[in-house]
Amino acid sequence: ASGTRRDLISILMGQIGNPARMISRPNNRGYTFLEIALALGIIAVVFVAVLPVVSASNQERRLRGVLDDVTQCVRELRLEAERTGTEQLLILQKSQMIERDGPHETGKVSWPQGISVSVKYPQGKWEPAEGQPWRVFSIGMIAPLSLRLKEGKAWLEADFDFLTGSVAEERY
Repeated sequence: ASGTRRDLISILMGQIGNPARMISRPNNRGYTFLEIALALGIIAVVFVAVLPVVSASNQERRLRGVLDDVTQCVRELRLEAERTGTEQLLILQKSQMIERDGPHETGKVSWPQGISVSVKYPQGKWEPAEGQPWRVFSIGMIAPLSLRLKEGKAWLEADFDFLTGSVAEERY
């Protein structure tokens, strides 16, 4: 009798104690429409939440690329001015930056479409790039200048070191 009781208790405990048996599925192995809809809804919410972050990141990456191009150009021009002993000039325009050696145009850096450029001299105000000169002196020093690159809501400001031509400080 005690063996029967133990068998009955173990059978009941096995069925009651096992959660998989309490929430058992029918034998079909597919997902219900509700489960699929819920999974797709969660994926859509995550996608909508991440999209602005990825978009801003792409804009910042483009701005960083333009700043790197400007920095490289300024540093090369600084070395050229120092090597030749002649003043070099960069003209900052709305769509590009033009290198000049006297009256001769020696190179360009074009801004990608959609990027606006502003210029600020020390103690001055931000102005759109409209032909402002940026001097690189024959002793290798550059005129102090700050650039602001903007695309959409993303922006990047850089102050250039007058001794090295490198970015001294960035703000974004």
